[in-house]
Amino acid sequence: MLAFKNDISHAVDVLGDMLCNSKYERYHVELEKETIWQELQSTNDDSFETLMENVYYNVYRKHMMGLPILGEIDNIHKINRDMIVAGLIVGPPVAPKAGRAPTVRLDGAAQPTGLPIDLTGKVAFVAGVADSAGYGWAIVKHLAEAGATVAVGTWPPVLKIFEKSLKSGKLDDDLILSNGQKMPVPKIFPLDATFDTPDDVPEDVRTNKRYAGTDKYTVQEVADAVEAEYGRCDILIHSLANAPEVKAPLMQVSRKGYLAAASASSYSMVSMVQRFAPIMPKGGSVLALSFLAAERFVPGYGGGMSSAKAQLESDMRVLAFEVGRQYGLRINTISAGALKSRAASAIGGAKGEKTFIEYYIDHSLANAPLPEPLEADDVGATAAFLCSPFAKAITGVNMYVDNGMSTMASSVDSRAFEGYKWGYNFPMPGTPFEEAPEVEEKPSVAAAPEPALASAKA
Repeated sequence: MLAFKNDISHAVDVLGDMLCNSKYERYHVELEKETIWQELQSTNDDSFETLMENVYYNVYRKHMMGLPILGEIDNIHKINRDMIVAGLIVGPPVAPKAGRAPTVRLDGAAQPTGLPIDLTGKVAFVAGVADSAGYGWAIVKHLAEAGATVAVGTWPPVLKIFEKSLKSGKLDDDLILSNGQKMPVPKIFPLDATFDTPDDVPEDVRTNKRYAGTDKYTVQEVADAVEAEYGRCDILIHSLANAPEVKAPLMQVSRKGYLAAASASSYSMVSMVQRFAPIMPKGGSVLALSFLAAERFVPGYGGGMSSAKAQLESDMRVLAFEVGRQYGLRINTISAGALKSRAASAIGGAKGEKTFIEYYIDHSLANAPLPEPLEADDVGATAAFLCSPFAKAITGVNMYVDNGMSTMASSVDSRAFEGYKWGYNFPMPGTPFEEAPEVEEKPSVAAAPEPALASAKA
């Protein structure tokens, strides 16, 4: 690379960017392979070049100096993008005694030591993303950081607001990945998963002003659109739920409200799997988000949502067998803990009052084995793992990501336990912490001889 003296700094920046931030797009890799192949052909046709190659080989033999500059022709066609990126790693191959040294990928992507999740070349569709505060967005970011191409499905009534937030730059900070790079804005498909096909959409919905300007939002139409855009779908995420009567106890929920919750929150997953499975290659993964209320009573989680989540998990186990045998796909659920997302904040609590989810978060902090705030990234990272080749033998599983709340059979902060001395050497809710007294070690005493040995000696 030639540069004028005054442009040296800029030239170094360009070279550094090429070296550290190259994307190695498959199309360009194939073009470069073709160029190298033509150069090799030209070299082989040149008798002088052939002679010099043989001279170097005989002088250096197995040393790298004896190898052809452009490599072997047979190897060029075998090389692919993934092999190039995987090979461009610098750092010691053996970890020093103090611990593993960090490695750096020359394509600019974060390269953790150990077992990195690589979803390069995979296409993921995440249904139920309308803001950057929920689990859906965290899953989008983790899949994107692992290299996947990610698209999302957004409920039509909030589609324009979400698109506006992205275009205005309001969510720019939420697009930043852990390596400091900005995630590509995902393509957004309008999706109302309560409708399977266009014929299922009633007239009052078609003409509703909240749906104005959107079309092709049924599950079948979205599956067709994803196939038309990407050719396939490797990863399918179900991150949506809705119950029109969510604030009502089950004894007060109407049939219409109960069935609406089941339609939007559980059957929607079945419908999506039915229509996406045919465009998913063998080894693909389906994942849905659930909640502990699917198997245990959670006060305040009403409207039939607990039943809908139970259906979701049950359907997941049935589909694990069906799609596993028919399509070679895996399907799992994540039972996620409490997070103050937009959707969760809609459950209970008048304006200015503490909401249901805020009470439940406090309850979790007081009672979970790991009394730490649950973060959306905790679920995002678990989702990336479950959708990766590392989890290729995991299907039909409900994975708890809730700091251990699912293991608790009683609430340790209950008033019933006030004043009880637990005996643990760590603080417990409602009980003054008293460190356990240190146990004094008694001096060891030599053991007396066995009677049989004693009598023998006598």
